[in-house]
Amino acid sequence: MRLIAALFCLCAAMAAQAAPVCIDPGQGVPDRHAEAGGVGGTGHGPGDAGGIGGTGAPLADGIGGTGARRAPAARVGVVGVVTGFGSICVNGLRLQYDRSATVSENGRPAGTAALAVGQFVSIEAERVGDALIARDIGIVQLLEGPLSARREDGGFEVMGQPVLLLPDARVDDGGRPLQPGDMVKVSGMRAPGGRVHASRIERAPALDLASVIGDVSHDHDVLGIDGLPVQGTLDESAESPTRQLLARGHWDGRVLRIRETRMDPSLRFADRVGNVVLEALVSGRLDDGSLNGCGLQVVGSPSARLRGIVASEALEVRRVRMTGRIAPDGRFVADEVDALPGGQPMPVR
Repeated sequence: MRLIAALFCLCAAMAAQAAPVCIDPGQGVPDRHAEAGGVGGTGHGPGDAGGIGGTGAPLADGIGGTGARRAPAARVGVVGVVTGFGSICVNGLRLQYDRSATVSENGRPAGTAALAVGQFVSIEAERVGDALIARDIGIVQLLEGPLSARREDGGFEVMGQPVLLLPDARVDDGGRPLQPGDMVKVSGMRAPGGRVHASRIERAPALDLASVIGDVSHDHDVLGIDGLPVQGTLDESAESPTRQLLARGHWDGRVLRIRETRMDPSLRFADRVGNVVLEALVSGRLDDGSLNGCGLQVVGSPSARLRGIVASEALEVRRVRMTGRIAPDGRFVADEVDALPGGQPMPVR
């Protein structure tokens, strides 16, 4: 698969809009900053009540409810944790969306009502003037299945896999503490080495099948995905820049019996976008090509700008935002690397 690459420079443009602060869903605070010629308000958001108001992004030609013609657009990929709504905020970027946006969850159709703060999402967006319009939103759940234990460090185990909590993680327990046997969904990031760091854990009583996303391993003839034993046939021919797979099936208490596999949905748009903003947990060094994150080898472009890290610094596990492109050889070429607030080294136990 040949992946298209180009420089990314949207952060400053988005900041220049002085757009309203993103809000949590459920607060009932509409965005009241729409301007003439801007994006028409959708009134739509997670759930049926308290929809999200107009986006407030001024565009020369308008879009959405205005009926005006749309300016030429470029495709952009944005991957990271949802921090707020009014439109949707990911990686410090504000992406507008309405009912026309396609929403999926681990490759299965979903709706905008499924979106929530703390979820790790993968968005294919159009750049229209200084605005980003989300066209395809993918919710990525690293683990779906029964909770097997609560950890003494405040984390959990799901299907026997340790799950650590990021500092800003959300736990939606539906009003009662999660207990072993409860079905849950875990959204977040894997650190290099495979350990799950959750940005959101939510109760999922209607979940019928379990799933896992990660690297395939063949350890002593035991088939697994990042330490989770699986049984069945894995389709490893699917082209994925992360080289990771999603496996879905029935968890019998010991092994995941596979019913279907598909490519990791995190970068499913890689051959359609030129620019990528990627949040990841990384480790290694940027200057010697050993930096890894999100299943990708990361290298710096000749003019890469670093904030909060040093290229020669040996990182254990650090949370960063990277802007850049995916090269034809599958490496992520970073033009900017920013250590995120609260992005201190993560525990790896």
